[in-house]
Amino acid sequence: MKVSKLEENIIFDFDGTLVDSSVAVNKLYDYFAKKYNISSISSPETLATIKSLPLMEKMKKLGVPMRKLIAMSMEAKSMYASFISEIKLKEGMIDILKGLSERKADMFILSSNTAKNINKFLNLNNISFFKAVCSSRNILKKDVEILKLLKKYRIEKENAIYVGDEVQDIFACRRIGLKIISVSWGHDSLEVLKEYNADHLCTSIEDLYKCLIGDKKQALV
Repeated sequence: MKVSKLEENIIFDFDGTLVDSSVAVNKLYDYFAKKYNISSISSPETLATIKSLPLMEKMKKLGVPMRKLIAMSMEAKSMYASFISEIKLKEGMIDILKGLSERKADMFILSSNTAKNINKFLNLNNISFFKAVCSSRNILKKDVEILKLLKKYRIEKENAIYVGDEVQDIFACRRIGLKIISVSWGHDSLEVLKEYNADHLCTSIEDLYKCLIGDKKQALV
């Protein structure tokens, strides 16, 4: 299903959606496992299990006390800056960004990562498609920041859609009545995303291109 012309305000998540930051995430997991004596992700099987769980269950599985979640999140964002050169734009994503730009869509990033980290990545890679980069300091309250973005740029909810990779993104959008496209190449697995019924579920970059822009062959004619 293709996004309608009315939904010309596309809000992207960053890590796991626009970019492959798995190298940074794995290094941060290893760091926190040693520092806080929590479970490490030592095998592909363990990683697959973690990706199949919603955020709260992930934390329980890893042995992360919820009282430390926000503090650990802040520390991770600070450390993330040192890994930015290792982060890559999702393969094929540049075609989507160019296509949306040609269609005069307004594109935003709203992430639980910091605007400073994201802008550093964008500048390093000469990416300038986005109207604004916004950050949600509390990973459990992204819906609040989405509403602030919509209000600031005078966007009606029916004229916008969010693109994210986590069940937590679906929860945030459901709380405020915003449509969401979930992508399966990020932090949460396809199986767990299916359980929570996003408006659209894309399993490949080609699916996302069709959803946001239309058939690529037609676009190239």
